Amino acid sequence: MNSPIKIWRDNKTKYQNLGKAGKIVVATKINTPVDGFSAFAPYWVAIITLDGGQKVTAQLVDTGKFLPKKGDKVIGVCRRIKAPDKVGVIEYGIKFKII
Repeated sequence: MNSPIKIWRDNKTKYQNLGKAGKIVVATKINTPVDGFSAFAPYWVAIITLDGGQKVTAQLVDTGKFLPKKGDKVIGVCRRIKAPDKVGVIEYGIKFKII
């Protein structure tokens, strides 16, 4: 059983990219999501190079009808990761928003 406290303890580095900026290397649109992500479909996932040189793979948010492209600047923001689990715990994490 997951609780918000257990999720936080298990993911001590989960929020390390909050507020960090970077650029999109490549992005793809997911039309057929895995379990727990159907509420977000279709959605964009990108490989991002952060300003420090680290590369991360993350979901893009607030894209609307905008087509993410290579070189777009992004910033890490806190968003809901997936649908609530059976107990009702809503897990949050870092996604990236085009700026």
